[in-house]
Amino acid sequence: MTRPKSWGEANQRKLIHRILEWDGEGTAQTVDIPLASKPVSIAVDNQSGKALTLTFAHLIRTDDTQASAKVSTDDDSFYTVTVEEPGKAGDEYMVQHVLPEDPEEATDIEVELKGKLITVTLAVKADNGDFIPDDDKNTAALIAAEVDKLDGFTATHDGDGSGIFSDATDPIPFSGGTTERWASLYNDQGNELSISIADKLRRVYGPFAYFPRFLGGRLTLTATGTPDDDKTTIIQVVEG
Repeated sequence: MTRPKSWGEANQRKLIHRILEWDGEGTAQTVDIPLASKPVSIAVDNQSGKALTLTFAHLIRTDDTQASAKVSTDDDSFYTVTVEEPGKAGDEYMVQHVLPEDPEEATDIEVELKGKLITVTLAVKADNGDFIPDDDKNTAALIAAEVDKLDGFTATHDGDGSGIFSDATDPIPFSGGTTERWASLYNDQGNELSISIADKLRRVYGPFAYFPRFLGGRLTLTATGTPDDDKTTIIQVVEG
């Protein structure tokens, strides 16, 4: 272990050391920073191949919101199930599709809530002695209508709801029971604080005396174009 070389080094705390890898598709990346009580300094080594803009935000609260799950078909049609009661408990639910076991006749869609799992049993029809999924019944609109009958849940479909579901699925978890609320950082002139960082630039910014405060902070790095997937940006944040 390397000993601190000075009192200043011993008195600083490393909050973040991240290597951001660009995937050749995205143009922005975020880095969350824990709450700090002392001024922070931010070091950026931009090797992305593009100029970046650095912006700042504070996490000011976390709200209870309605958790939901989206169930999609192969053609990207979908329906969405939403828990009516806001809160983190909504994230505990899941929804899945199954096919009837050993049916002896044609069936309709059945929906059951058992514990925290919503099970949608798809409809089947007879076909040359076998039973296959019934495309006329297993549409997004008809499934959503059945799920919507569950107490404590609502379900909606996209578009005209004609997307067809024919396969069993693994349980799909709900999410969104809580939502973080972020507020961008502005200066005393009412302008959003932002820093332009040229490509191939290594620079330390700060110290920032009042960032991050409240419940923590977020840095967003937005590129002027799409960095190649073999490019990186290194960001370090220290307190004190």
